[in-house]
Amino acid sequence: MALTLSSDTPTIRGQQKVWEGTVTFDNSYPTGGESFTPGDAGFVSFDRVQVDSVGGYVFAYDESNEKILAYWVDTTVDGAPMAQVSNAEDLSSVTANVTVYGY
Repeated sequence: MALTLSSDTPTIRGQQKVWEGTVTFDNSYPTGGESFTPGDAGFVSFDRVQVDSVGGYVFAYDESNEKILAYWVDTTVDGAPMAQVSNAEDLSSVTANVTVYGY
């Protein structure tokens, strides 16, 4: 499965394109994140990807692998504040706002 994207057409702000929309996750989160490439949003390249936290999840964009990573509170005793969501976790009820800047 994959992310479901929803947005308006990208707008131009100064020299950059800006895409604002939402991403809805699927029912089986893959370890290493969900693919989100510049082409998915109508871009050639991203300068910045911002995914808002929602529902107790915190998101980060992995530029090297072009993926959105999902994190949650780490309840183990290893001292880490956050852990990546477990493989195959059902995140289908999670829809997050996304803002992308690029070209």
